[in-house]
Amino acid sequence: MSAGDRYNDPGEAWDWEAQRADTEWVFRDLKGKGVATPGQRIDLDIAFVPLEGDEGAAALVAALKEAGFEAEAFEEEGEMLVEATAKGADFSLDTIWYAEKKATHVALKHGFAPDGWGFAEEG
Repeated sequence: MSAGDRYNDPGEAWDWEAQRADTEWVFRDLKGKGVATPGQRIDLDIAFVPLEGDEGAAALVAALKEAGFEAEAFEEEGEMLVEATAKGADFSLDTIWYAEKKATHVALKHGFAPDGWGFAEEG
């Protein structure tokens, strides 16, 4: 389910509990599959999509960089995406949630919503 499916009303309050539940589910799934082990260092990539129009992508990239993330905007399958990366993050639920929530606060201020997170698998 993408952010646009769940949060399509720009005036609607953000559902942090639902986002946290999604993060917990993905974390447990990856941990259970042995994709990463707790404490392992990862470069956590957090994707954002525009809630309306994508003209704020450059401003969002700048704001994410100011917040301590590496960030870039790019088009994929005709959709503008912004990706924030937390380099060297621990593979732990608390670390992932902290970075995701921090980046989401920034993104929402620029009209973008989270659309998932991940990291490159080793090997």
